[in-house]
Amino acid sequence: MRILIFGAGGIGRYLIRELNNKGHEIAIMDMDEDVCRELSEQYDVLALKGDVTNMDDLAAADIATFDLVISVISKDEANILACLIAKELGVKRTIARIGDPRMAKIAEKLGITDTLCPELTAAEKVLRLIKEEFPIEGAIPVGVKIVDLKVAKNSLVAGRRIIDLPLITDWLIIKVKKNGTTLRPDPNHILEPDQRVTMIVKEESLDRIRAFFEESV
Repeated sequence: MRILIFGAGGIGRYLIRELNNKGHEIAIMDMDEDVCRELSEQYDVLALKGDVTNMDDLAAADIATFDLVISVISKDEANILACLIAKELGVKRTIARIGDPRMAKIAEKLGITDTLCPELTAAEKVLRLIKEEFPIEGAIPVGVKIVDLKVAKNSLVAGRRIIDLPLITDWLIIKVKKNGTTLRPDPNHILEPDQRVTMIVKEESLDRIRAFFEESV
């Protein structure tokens, strides 16, 4: 299958690696020429410099020849627009990354029915694990912990939105405390130093996740 990926962030790079390994013909489009060059050399894929929300750039890439377009840049609106343009130019199937579930409803009304929400995917997997291993409501199964971590000043997560955190499918943020106030973990919330984050975590990944919140050397 010929697949064109918009965006070279964490999710984009993950998809490039995994889909390339499965034998698909992969191309990537990003506005950063240096990033395009790096990905082309690292993964042996076609890297196209361009604005994914610009119809002229997409038309020049001859995207109608691709079987699938996946847009995973950081802004929901841009992903929706990119997929709409791709459909207009003849692409039969598109997938858009949507961080805000409310935007997914808007995308569906516009005809973008295939969406990817990393946060919801992670939540579903963790909750499925809890139900399968210990279906009694209110109990925590073996292998799963609820932990409370403080965001360190120079940590990997400080200053980043929840939606942009490392893509790990075995943890789920359930609340954030800021100045004594408990906040709903909105995907666009920026984690700040000294905030406390409560999450459900698979025990086997606890050390790795804890390291994200500690001071970076």
